[in-house]
Amino acid sequence: MPDFVPANLFSDLNLPEVRIQLPAAQQNAEPTETQSPVLQALRTFAPGRISRRYGIEHRYVRHWVPIPMDMRTVELDVATFAEGNDLGTFSFGRGQATETFRCIRPWSIRTERPPPELLDSTNAMLEWRSRFDPADDGDDVDIPSPSPWDELAQALTVFVHAPTLRRRPDPARRRLPCHAGVRARPPGQRRCDL
Repeated sequence: MPDFVPANLFSDLNLPEVRIQLPAAQQNAEPTETQSPVLQALRTFAPGRISRRYGIEHRYVRHWVPIPMDMRTVELDVATFAEGNDLGTFSFGRGQATETFRCIRPWSIRTERPPPELLDSTNAMLEWRSRFDPADDGDDVDIPSPSPWDELAQALTVFVHAPTLRRRPDPARRRLPCHAGVRARPPGQRRCDL
């Protein structure tokens, strides 16, 4: 039901949400949960990023999805920090550069308190990659001539994502590799690719 009924009166309608599981803010407190739109949750809790978004109890509360600190490149299993529906495996790239990835729609993300030596400025960014699988050959569009496009394009083909009477919608798939910049005390910085 969270996909269809907003948590607040003026929240966005019909946007999928993710449950964020937060550890206890203080020693004798209970862990808490909150809801967040999927895109915001993925950005806020990209593995390796420290966030103070839900640190409302006091100024030292911060959260993150932990990453191994002793490796430069890490392949992190999504099941270690999230629960969701497995949507299958999909290929991205072309030719020999094609890679196959498992795709998951997250329903819940588990966060932890980061080690005190990590700075609040420890960051991670998601890198969106997309793949479109056209259902047909598309529609050719005339390029007016003379045009500034003459030198750039010989032909233009348009694919429609919305279903029409003669075609089904073109499926679009996205994946999110992540790059984290970990900053710790004493001053030092390292990059980690996930």
